Amino acid sequence: MPTYRAAIAFIRSMTNGGRRDLQHVLRFAAETDEALFLFGDGIADYLASLYKHAVRLHVVTEIIHEPARRTPELVNEEMHLMLCFTEQFEEARKKFAPRSAG
Repeated sequence: MPTYRAAIAFIRSMTNGGRRDLQHVLRFAAETDEALFLFGDGIADYLASLYKHAVRLHVVTEIIHEPARRTPELVNEEMHLMLCFTEQFEEARKKFAPRSAG
């Protein structure tokens, strides 16, 4: 399942800290834009949620790299977003598993 593999690869890249650039995030959106037609609203909404979290993580990471703009709230938000992505491996399996069983 290419869409599932793209989602897992994207989640992995977001958790390793090395691929949070906006082009990477936009590429994920382009690679998975057919999900609505293949899987319906549930998977499409899930992938859109991953995209939105990734955009926010990108923005927060960019901001806190400038020491003058770094705040404890933004550092906590970055940690929360990272934690959210680490939890998505299992969530993605749950979302996609019912569709691959048949």
